[in-house]
Amino acid sequence: MRRDATLGAISFILASRIYDERSLEYNGIGHKGATALANALANNESLHTLNLEYNGIGHKGVTALANALAYNESLQTL
Repeated sequence: MRRDATLGAISFILASRIYDERSLEYNGIGHKGATALANALANNESLHTLNLEYNGIGHKGVTALANALAYNESLQTL
């Protein structure tokens, strides 16, 4: 699957309100993917746990995720 398609699928999953726990470890998300995830997380109200281990997110990705947490009140474990 192409990287863009993978990120689109991940963002869709996070934007949905079906899941309360997701493990996305070892997906090669990188900082661009983390930024896309951050946009989805900012609007997600159902996800409580998100595992992003081993994705090479880096400083830029972590910063984007941290900024998204200012808008997300449901996520308890990242």
